[in-house]
Amino acid sequence: MPLFHYSSYWRTWSRVILFEEGEMVEVNLTPIPNCHDSTWERDVRPVRVRRHVTEFGEKDLLTGVLPREVEKELRRYCTPEQVSQLLHGRILRVIDWEKYRRVNNGGANLSDILKD
Repeated sequence: MPLFHYSSYWRTWSRVILFEEGEMVEVNLTPIPNCHDSTWERDVRPVRVRRHVTEFGEKDLLTGVLPREVEKELRRYCTPEQVSQLLHGRILRVIDWEKYRRVNNGGANLSDILKD
């Protein structure tokens, strides 16, 4: 079952691709609202992978159900292939973590951190 995270601090949704032993790795599903630096093109479409490093807020949410309105927004701003990759892709197994460490700047685009 997929796991989704709502960050009350950033007011964003993400798909959790790793959640074990105190480590959480996510893929952005929404950009940060009202932030000119955060856009669908920059933070969602390229499949932006990031380790979760902020504290869980009191109003953060981990759930197996993505709200319908979030999926609707994904389908509005992303291609069907992008939506499929974001929601169902087996992303974790194709990540080269050494590449991630080199290019990480608040996350990394999947295309930049693929295993050879």
